[in-house]
Amino acid sequence: MKAITPIIIIFFLLFIGCEKTEKIENFPKTASRIALDCIMIPDSGISAILYKSLSILDNAPNKALTQATLELYKDGSLLATQVGANQSNSYYFPDIKPEAGHQYKLIAIHNGYETVTAVSDIPLAADIKNYPQPCMILPVGNGPMESDIFFQRGSCYLI
Repeated sequence: MKAITPIIIIFFLLFIGCEKTEKIENFPKTASRIALDCIMIPDSGISAILYKSLSILDNAPNKALTQATLELYKDGSLLATQVGANQSNSYYFPDIKPEAGHQYKLIAIHNGYETVTAVSDIPLAADIKNYPQPCMILPVGNGPMESDIFFQRGSCYLI
């Protein structure tokens, strides 16, 4: 036990003495840009929130940009324009429902910032004709057994 004690003390002294301080005096500051966060769900409205990006040295709170103009395009055609955010600091297009197979583009314009564009393609629904799904069946009087269930046009078949 006496032989282990000096080894433990040396071990701790080696790692306690390891410290490095980074100076960030010459760290490059970059200009803030618009960060666009958007949610598009089929059969629901389109919602977006704008923020400004912050430098790693900036301790300011990240607040939403509420005085921007958002332009919404569907397949290259202007659908709607919204100036200014609503009370929840978001930009909401409740009457425009994203449709599968179309491309939507949001352009955010705010004084003092570079214009930002976001593009999203809404995929077509998957056409599932046969889909094997593992299933556990508990027959009366016996233990569990594995089987497959096939879904075909709304019907379920056990095999």
